[in-house]
Amino acid sequence: MSKSLILAFYITISFIAFVISKILISFLLYKRWKRKHMIYHQDHSDGMVGTVLQSLTSDIVLKKTLKLNKMDVIGCGGYGTVYKLRIDEFKAFAVKRLNRGSAERERGFEREVEAMADIKHRNIVKAVVREKKEELVLDNRLGTCPMQEVNNVFNIAMMCLESDPLKRPTMAEVVTLLEQTKPDKLVTAS
Repeated sequence: MSKSLILAFYITISFIAFVISKILISFLLYKRWKRKHMIYHQDHSDGMVGTVLQSLTSDIVLKKTLKLNKMDVIGCGGYGTVYKLRIDEFKAFAVKRLNRGSAERERGFEREVEAMADIKHRNIVKAVVREKKEELVLDNRLGTCPMQEVNNVFNIAMMCLESDPLKRPTMAEVVTLLEQTKPDKLVTAS
């Protein structure tokens, strides 16, 4: 009887350890999923960062900027060093700490800022597809082209802009999708 009690004890302890380990693993997986979901949700706020920026004060940014070190470096260039500035576990920004230099270098930096301001936001594709305003983005030299084909190409472009790489199509899938586009109604570029 003593052997059966010992065996029952070991089986009970093993079962309890198994259940506790499964609960712990489930909890950790849930926290991981929740963190990824929160980051994904914030990334897809349709380009609106107003609430994030409104919650920041210059004091917070200045304090965090003064604490930057070599571990936070994203890259270095002729105009300064770019750092990853973490406000909290969900908010991060790129901050460029400028090197003071000649007037020519400062003009070059101004040109860099102007070029970045001219970069078109990826949500333009979403807006064009949503509003069905293909004629606004078509080159006048194209003349007329099939509207459904243009819409299909925009939809494929939107799939390629997914921030989660696992949701983006592969190049082979993009080629297949582009080959499947069929002409429909013509649209004139304005």
